[in-house]
Amino acid sequence: MTRVAIFPARGGSVRIPRKNVLPFAGKPMLQWPIEAAEASGLFDYGIVSTDDQEIAELATDLGCSVCWREPDDGTTGTQEIAALTLQAYGDAEQACVIYPCSPMLRGHDLVTAHRMLTPRVQWVISWQDADGVDADAGCFYWGRAWSFLQRNPLTERPAYWPADPARFIDINTPEDWARAESMFNALHP
Repeated sequence: MTRVAIFPARGGSVRIPRKNVLPFAGKPMLQWPIEAAEASGLFDYGIVSTDDQEIAELATDLGCSVCWREPDDGTTGTQEIAALTLQAYGDAEQACVIYPCSPMLRGHDLVTAHRMLTPRVQWVISWQDADGVDADAGCFYWGRAWSFLQRNPLTERPAYWPADPARFIDINTPEDWARAESMFNALHP
């Protein structure tokens, strides 16, 4: 079975400019989830979907393929990006979209979530209960390639992998970044 990790990393982040290549704890942000994917031992290859030359060069240096896409304002959803990436690399049977701002993701997280992808489950989504509110953890989601290619909604037969709020935060603002650094430092004193 061929499995691929897809990292959607556009260059045009507005609230945190260049966030996918900014240093986080001594490494470019994108390097953390790529290393987690490698550590999982699950993937035949990784693909970074990007519109940015610097991100593409980093991806190549880290051993990933690059799937070029048109620049956008962030409104193109990851489902569409994943589908277009899988169309370009048509041999995958399973895929995991891993968000590039996931510095505390570990290979074991991807392994335990992958085990939840059974014949009765179409998607496995990282999820967390943060302050009593259930929400997408903004970390990763697994699916079968055909589910991506058919643009099936994530609400069709999902399972939810519980993301630890002490390790996962959806990094969208400078405040989120600062909180992620504090969380990381607490885990790595």
